[in-house]
Parts: sequence; C-alpha cells; structure tokens
Amino acid sequence: MTTQYTNIDLSKLPAPELVEVLDFEVIFDEMLTKLKELDPTFDALLESDPAYQILQVAAYREMGIRQRINDAAKSRMLAYAVGADLDHIAADRQPPILRLAGELDDSFRERIALAPEGWSTAGPRGAYEFHARSAHPQIKDVRAANAGAGVVQVAVLSKEGYGQCYGVRIDYPAGYEDGAPLIAIAALKMDIPSGTIVDFENGASFETDQDALYSDTQLHGVLTGQLADGERGGILPFVEDALSDDDVRPLCDTVHVISAVIVEFTINAELILYDGPDSSVVVRAAEAAAADYANEQHKIGRDITISGVMQALHQPGVQEVVLNSPANRIEIGADTAPFCTAISVISSGRDE
Repeated sequence: MTTQYTNIDLSKLPAPELVEVLDFEVIFDEMLTKLKELDPTFDALLESDPAYQILQVAAYREMGIRQRINDAAKSRMLAYAVGADLDHIAADRQPPILRLAGELDDSFRERIALAPEGWSTAGPRGAYEFHARSAHPQIKDVRAANAGAGVVQVAVLSKEGYGQCYGVRIDYPAGYEDGAPLIAIAALKMDIPSGTIVDFENGASFETDQDALYSDTQLHGVLTGQLADGERGGILPFVEDALSDDDVRPLCDTVHVISAVIVEFTINAELILYDGPDSSVVVRAAEAAAADYANEQHKIGRDITISGVMQALHQPGVQEVVLNSPANRIEIGADTAPFCTAISVISSGRDE
C-alpha cells in the first residue's frame, strides 16, 4: 500500500503573483505624477488644496477596487477561499465534495485537497485518509499505515479534548428506552472513564458512571433518549462504516480503525531578555507562539523537536531561552499524536 501523494500545507504557500501588494502612497504618487505630466503648470502640492484632496479620494477608491480584485481572485483559490466561496470550489470538483455538518474551513480545505486520492479503490494511503476524514466533522487528523500483509491500520485524532476518539455501537436487537442503566455495545477499542457522555447519532446520550475498558461490551450509567440496535456513538464507528464500503476498500484489505494514542508533554522555559520592552509583553508573545506551535504539532506522527519549541519561544526581545521541558526530542509514532497539557514561560532576568 504505497502512494506518491504529499499533503501540502496550503497556508505555507507564498501569495501568487496575481495578488497585488497594495500601498496607498504608491498609488497616490503615481496619480500625482501622471497629473503633472498632463498639466505641467499644476503646482497644488499642499494637502489643503482641493485638487490634492480629490487625488487622495481617487487613490483611495482605486485601492479599494484593486483590493476587491485581489479578494475575488483569492476566492477562487483553494488556499484562500472561505465560507461559501470554499463550498463552491468543492461543488465544482468531480464528484462534488460536500461540507460536513459543523465542519470548519481549514478542515474542509484539507479534505478538498486530499479528494483526488479518494478516487482510487486500490487502497493507497491517501484514499483511506480522505474517506476517513469525510466520515465525521469532529476528526482533526487521520493516518493510514500498513500493519502487515493485507492489514491496514487507520488511526484517528479527534478535535475534542486531548484528541482521543471513542466508538460505541449498540449491540442489542430490542434497543433501549430512556433511563436505561446499562447498554450492550460492540468492543470499545479504547478505555472510557466514568463521567464520559457518549453522544449518539440520533441525539440520545449515555453518561457513564463506571470506568469502561478497551474490550468491554457493556457500559454502565444513565441513558437519555432511546437507542435502536446498531446506533452509533462517538467517531470510530462512522470511520469503520465509511471504510468498509467495497467502493472504498479493496476486498483483500482488512481495515482496523483505532484512536490515536496521545503522548502528553509540557513546555517550561525561562527567558533572558534584552533591555527594552516590558518583560510581560515579551513573555506573552513567547507563550502565544509556543501555544501555536503545540497546536500545529497536535497531529498524528508529528514529533516535538527542541528546535521547534526554541524557535517559537525566541520572540523579539529574547536574548536566550533556557528550556526546561521538553528535555529531549519527543518521537511520535505513526498512530500517535502529541498534546501539550501546560505551558509555563517566565522571565529570569535581562542581559547585562
């Protein structure tokens, strides 16, 4: 199961040459120069002069028009389109791609870029990942990997909490009525702690009052609503069903869908600052940059590197970063995702 696709981060692409960099002063100066060419006697160079003010209005209007052209051009580019413009780009694909309920632009954009991989039924990694991402709007990331001869393992990362996914499928022909204290299910595929609220596709929910283990086939707690046999809750059953279709999965492949394993880490650092800005301003900037880095790396298979953390913390005004945690590079496997549980950044003094 090999593939040549590369999942490009569209946000990192430079702006295309079609999109102009606009500057009001440049536009105004061009207009003023042209006016002087047409009328060499023009000498109204004071801002209070009516002719000068008319030129300013004209330059402002032209800048607005050219910005609108920029926006229109960007609205037809996958990297920049948002909202309804992004929906239309997806609708123009063959076959059309529909936004999932509650799906945000960034997630939808990733699926659109990955869509051509889904046309294959030969089992490439990109095809499994596209169809898995299309199964549920709360999926943040997916990684398919060869787990042996004819076996494909698909790890799924949730947008909620630390990123762990659970999966519940009712396994009781008679179904359940409101208030039921126990429900029979297919194997969980991950532990569920007491107090977890499992939301089902039909709007029902079940709040557990006991810990449930990976292979348990029952949940204890209280049901709100009604459940029929086969009703799905969580994320994993939706992915399983999406990948079980013969139009998606080659007949020779066995697909195992699991939750991504979460590796927790913290960022703890001390900053030595140059003389200059208020230390609290620099510390807040470093904290925000560290949080952005941690969020960007919260995907399956993304290592946490010392250089990446240091780069995030090394904001303007910082002379040196003393990194206490993580102490070493955190290697992340193909079914694993890192999650930062805490960020602590302090100023430990200034350069002398």
